[in-house]
Amino acid sequence: MIGWVKLDDWQNPSTGLNVERQILRASEPAVLTINGGNANGFKALEKGSTLMVFSSMDLEASSSDTYRFAEHTWKL
Repeated sequence: MIGWVKLDDWQNPSTGLNVERQILRASEPAVLTINGGNANGFKALEKGSTLMVFSSMDLEASSSDTYRFAEHTWKL
């Protein structure tokens, strides 16, 4: 399961923002695009799950674009 939320403030985001969710399954291959301006997270629903992530940034740029929020800020 992947969830994402369009942030209103990167330093102090609202906790009542709308969370979008999608479940990806190996039996239904798909590509999910999450646009910039969103915080995202994921949770494996089955043991042994694998998720492949691609980014439009190189490793150096993406390492300086890391934000962390408390686990339960938004319900995935």
